[in-house]
Amino acid sequence: MRILIAVASKHGGTYGIATRLRTELEMRGHDADVVRIDGSRCPDGYGGYVVGSAVSPGRWSRAGRQFVHDNLVDLRSKPLWLFSSGPLDDAPRPGDHPDELCILSGAREHRVFAGRMFRKELGPLERIMTAAAHRPEGDFRDWQEIVRWADHIDEELRHLVTTGP
Repeated sequence: MRILIAVASKHGGTYGIATRLRTELEMRGHDADVVRIDGSRCPDGYGGYVVGSAVSPGRWSRAGRQFVHDNLVDLRSKPLWLFSSGPLDDAPRPGDHPDELCILSGAREHRVFAGRMFRKELGPLERIMTAAAHRPEGDFRDWQEIVRWADHIDEELRHLVTTGP
């Protein structure tokens, strides 16, 4: 199946998750494309969608939220999964419970993945905020968790093909 992975990523960590997800889905026989959310409409010709956004502080980026709102008709018409990237520690994770975007879009699931943060990539205000919040620096993404999610999406897509929506 052809899958669009649309991602809003400020510093590249969320985009890295999207590209790994694309690789894993392609290894399972799907044709997947990763696009950065840039305010344009959702491209046609896809049988499923994955939409991801960086989370800071505690909510999806404006671009990610706007993309879902602007493309509700297309996103609701096909299987859709959402993911968030951003928590760096054991703080409460956005999306541990169904959120407004998940309900609004009819997403099958919303996963939350740990993110990454390197102070050298941040702007001055972001550096001050992360220092004040004592946020750890480093890459906390769990690649095996992302691989397992690709397996899960693949299983759901194969089930839909054999049984219908």
